[in-house]
Amino acid sequence: MSKLGRFEPVLVEDVVTGAAAIDFTVSPVSDFRLIAVLAHFASDPGDGLTITLDSVNGSEYDTVLATETNVGTDFVYIPTNDLFFKHGNEIVVTGSNAGNITYGLTVIYELV
Repeated sequence: MSKLGRFEPVLVEDVVTGAAAIDFTVSPVSDFRLIAVLAHFASDPGDGLTITLDSVNGSEYDTVLATETNVGTDFVYIPTNDLFFKHGNEIVVTGSNAGNITYGLTVIYELV
C-alpha cells in the first residue's frame, strides 16, 4: 500500500519473440487496464498486426481494438481512452509476418 492507504498499481509486461507468424495471447490474472502494445521487427515485415479483445462473454463480443496494415520496423499502440477489462478477457495479437522477420512483442497492462 502507498502512504495514502491506496494499493500501488501493478504493471505487467508480457513478452514474446520469434521469427514466424505472430499469434500471442495475454491472459491477465485479474481485472486489467490495457496500457500499450509494442512491436519491434529486425526489418520491415511488409505486413501488419491486429490487436483483438477475446471476450470472456463469448465470440459474439470479441472486438478488434486496432489494426495496422504496415507496421514498419516499430509499432506502438496506446489506447486513446482507458480500456478496462474484467478477469477472463484476453488480448490477442496476430500478424502473418510472411517474411519470417525476427520480432519482439510486448503487451503492457495494469492489474486493477
